[in-house]
Amino acid sequence: MFAGFCVYAYYKFVRYEQAPPEPTKHKITELPPGLLPERPKPTRFSDDDPALHEYNAYLAELAKTDNEGPTNP
Repeated sequence: MFAGFCVYAYYKFVRYEQAPPEPTKHKITELPPGLLPERPKPTRFSDDDPALHEYNAYLAELAKTDNEGPTNP
């Protein structure tokens, strides 16, 4: 099957070299509004969230202990 495809492709390429196909003229158009779904708006996080402050404090504590290095000699 692979050899048959190679022969077919070679035949098509030789024909394209001798008489290339006519270029098609495409008219560029704009998409009508409402055709595609709207993109979601990015969510904004408030700085007043106590859970966010607690989580950031936890991450800061982990980073601090990471930077101190191993405690066991």
